[in-house]
Amino acid sequence: MAMYVIYDKQDVTIEDEFTSERGAKISFTRRGYDPEKFGITTLRDFYDNVDKDVEVTSLMGGSPVTIRASQVGSVCDPSTERYWSM
Repeated sequence: MAMYVIYDKQDVTIEDEFTSERGAKISFTRRGYDPEKFGITTLRDFYDNVDKDVEVTSLMGGSPVTIRASQVGSVCDPSTERYWSM
């Protein structure tokens, strides 16, 4: 069974998860998500096509590191102080 997600197109983050496409579309409409900023897709499609790899430069220097777009700014991002203080 496919899972469906509402995701933020700019920040590449999952806002909500649903067990059916119908449920995702109903929630999208009722909560008033802006179609320009948010989208609906399957969870598999999100990780395969939306959440692309990006390169960031480590805070400590060195060669660029490849991470997922959804991890930029998180504890998994070596370009942030949070990564080095964990």
